[in-house]
Amino acid sequence: MRRFFAVACLLALFCIPLAPAFADSPRKPTFLLKAATLAPKRVGWSIEVERVFQPAVLECSGGDVFVKPYYGGILGTEEEVIAKMRKGQVEVGGFSGRGSVLACPEFSVVELPFLFGGYDEVDFIRQDMFPDFSALFSKNGFTLIMWVDQDFDQIYSVSRPLGTLEAFRGAAFLSWYGPLEEKLLKDLGARVKTGDVPEVMRDLREGAGDALIAPAAYMLGGQNYSVVRYINPAAIRYSPVSIVVRPDVWNAIPQAYKDCFWEKRTEMQKIFNVHVRSDNERSLKAMAEYGLKITEMDPLTLQELRLRCLPVYKEMTSVLYPQSLLDEVQKRLADFRARKGRK
Repeated sequence: MRRFFAVACLLALFCIPLAPAFADSPRKPTFLLKAATLAPKRVGWSIEVERVFQPAVLECSGGDVFVKPYYGGILGTEEEVIAKMRKGQVEVGGFSGRGSVLACPEFSVVELPFLFGGYDEVDFIRQDMFPDFSALFSKNGFTLIMWVDQDFDQIYSVSRPLGTLEAFRGAAFLSWYGPLEEKLLKDLGARVKTGDVPEVMRDLREGAGDALIAPAAYMLGGQNYSVVRYINPAAIRYSPVSIVVRPDVWNAIPQAYKDCFWEKRTEMQKIFNVHVRSDNERSLKAMAEYGLKITEMDPLTLQELRLRCLPVYKEMTSVLYPQSLLDEVQKRLADFRARKGRK
């Protein structure tokens, strides 16, 4: 009962009704924008959209821009939403790490395994290279207006703990994250079945796979924790979330509104991320209290896993991102670590 109570309390916390800051616009908006996301309503990221993002849009535009979110994949998978945006049917997309890469393949460079040593490094690259990634999104036909966190995703499994490299060999992974993750898992000797997020979660519940990599808040908030038994918390990759707008829509919005939004963006991202990181930490703790077993890798095994992941950096060069972009990210990280006295 204590296990159920711990999870129920956190789910209830996720679902606290928010003040209706975005329920009504103070004026009839000139710009009514549909926003699509897979984030479940009243869970994690969707709460921050309503608490941080939407009020800023209203304030900067005086109610002239109204964003209507459609949560939980109501408007389709991320592939479908991207197609609808390109056809002019959806104005805004809030994408997971996978959707972000579908919109901008080069963005996958920040998702390389063990690229970042912690959130301070993520924050540095986000601040230092936002203009670079914004330009890449633009090249791919989208305007990047916010980059926030999904998680340092964990490894979940059903029938066996994945605490050794040997355990990965032959493990049946369900993968929703695209070619980088698929290549990595196959290099580790796993069998991989791919699909979009709804397919993967359905397959997990139906026993069509034994393991997956996912963010903690989604595993808890989507009530997927009840299917798995083990968590390997090795921060195998950082996962971003992107909020993008169709360029024609963004260009039509008055410059004064956009200038106001840009002035608020950095602080909004910080607030958004503080809450998301806290949600992920609490989700992981709640799942452990529920009874999921935490499988820690010993330092030597973790180092071996890092080394086994390194070939993916080169293998995905020119497939997803240019060598020059990888070099630039690594150079700036090296400079940041040197200033911090890290290796």
